[in-house]
Amino acid sequence: ANNLISSVFKSLSTKQNSLNLSFAV
Repeated sequence: ANNLISSVFKSLSTKQNSLNLSFAV
């Protein structure tokens, strides 16, 4: 269960980073 939660948070943070990069450009 912890692994699943971790992967979800990682994917969310990755999407967040992508959005940040998009706005930065």
